Amino acid sequence: MRLGGQIVEFAGWDLPVQYTSIMDEHAAVRTRVGLFDVSHMGQVRIRGGGAEDLVRAVFTNDIKPAAPGKVLYTHMLDEGGRIIDDILFARESADSFFIVPNAATTSKVVRWFEAHSSRGAQVDNLSDAMFCLALQGPRAGETLQKLTRSDLSAMKKMWAIDGEVAGVPCKVQTTGYTGEAGFEVIGPNDKAMHVYEKIMEAGRAFDIRPCGLGARDTLRLEKAFLLSGQDFHGDRTTLETQYDWVIKWDHDFVGRAALEAQRAAGTYERWVGLKALGRGIPRHGYGLFHEGEKVAEVTSGTMSPSLKVGIATAYLPPALAKAGTPLAFEMRGQKVDCEVVKTPFL
Repeated sequence: MRLGGQIVEFAGWDLPVQYTSIMDEHAAVRTRVGLFDVSHMGQVRIRGGGAEDLVRAVFTNDIKPAAPGKVLYTHMLDEGGRIIDDILFARESADSFFIVPNAATTSKVVRWFEAHSSRGAQVDNLSDAMFCLALQGPRAGETLQKLTRSDLSAMKKMWAIDGEVAGVPCKVQTTGYTGEAGFEVIGPNDKAMHVYEKIMEAGRAFDIRPCGLGARDTLRLEKAFLLSGQDFHGDRTTLETQYDWVIKWDHDFVGRAALEAQRAAGTYERWVGLKALGRGIPRHGYGLFHEGEKVAEVTSGTMSPSLKVGIATAYLPPALAKAGTPLAFEMRGQKVDCEVVKTPFL
């Protein structure tokens, strides 16, 4: 509140939607550096005998060949191949894995792990005890390096280390939800304010901005990153999202049979990008029309601060999912022309 954040309720948390403005915070992340408090995200550790077997059994991506420190993006599916959650997870050691699920699905994810743990793996939900800060932007590395002895320049993308930030033991991951270079810093809740303030101080030389949910949404949508609870909410499969690259078919996992059947049929809808051709901003829930007939609804939409044009996503039948297909979205009773485009938008 001291920084002027406009607070809203989100997934049971009180979180800032913006501080200065969405445009200003968005620009800061694309050109300099911004700091997000994303402590509402879950933190779960799977450890002990059978931990690797459990993780491989419930995730589409496969951690088996990954070395300690490697972070992967994956989907967790139900038996019908529908996405329960999209998740970042890291191998800590041979029998320990650190999982970051979405806020609203953390409890469900934990229950899913427990329901499928038949080999004695321990499932620890650490969410209430941990903070998570996302430092994002071209100057993120220079900012964070001031606060740690770890050589951040040696870290590859999608990697995790255990170290110290501002004197606090933290897990540092080269991940994020903006498409820019950046880090997620995860540590004990009682040190959250200390670490946050030290990062803001370290970033002052680069004109750092505190950032809220609004900029987080515009940044992720320009990169066509899925939003749990909006682009999928237990009703869509990995194939429909066109995130096929997170499926490793050489291992067995919950939902695999359903995906194989869907892939063989080939008739499933595809999640695609849309760009407005007329004046207007597509929003979640807006109807999409082709030759006068409603064919879908927008799942995510905004005015792209970087491109200065309305962008959106939607699930479309295969015949309409090709780049260049003309459509229109309905905004306040008016039809606004748009077309299917390749993603990411930026």
